[in-house]
Amino acid sequence: MLFTGRLRPGRPFIFLGVACAIAACDRPDLPERPPILELGAVVAELPPGARVHEVRVGAAAPAPELDPDTVRARPGDVVGFTAAANGTHAMAFDAPALAPEAGAFLSETRQLRGPPLLTAGATWVVSLKGAPPGVYPFHCITHGARGVLIVEP
Repeated sequence: MLFTGRLRPGRPFIFLGVACAIAACDRPDLPERPPILELGAVVAELPPGARVHEVRVGAAAPAPELDPDTVRARPGDVVGFTAAANGTHAMAFDAPALAPEAGAFLSETRQLRGPPLLTAGATWVVSLKGAPPGVYPFHCITHGARGVLIVEP
């Protein structure tokens, strides 16, 4: 597009904005990038549409806490339980409270209980690829904080 008119003072930014908007209309939409999960030196690309959910695990006074204590996710998402501070945190799903399908899924994928989280930033990642919908109660074995993961269809 060729502009042959004269710009008035204070108007170049409006012209530039309109020109950029017109130019953007001619470009095809770029594909959405799949979500990336970075864990130190390991980088994993998740399937398109998957989301990463984080639960911060801490022992705040006067009671231990999980932030958030309720997570809503879908099959294919991942949930990271991350230590907010140095100390021992051990996360586990409450096996007796799980529906049989949820318990079987976590058992078969070896995700019923995570490793100890000893340093701030340490993360246990739970993959929900193939997870059946349902309620998955979890807790910090060390401090007693409780929460729930709700896998929605």
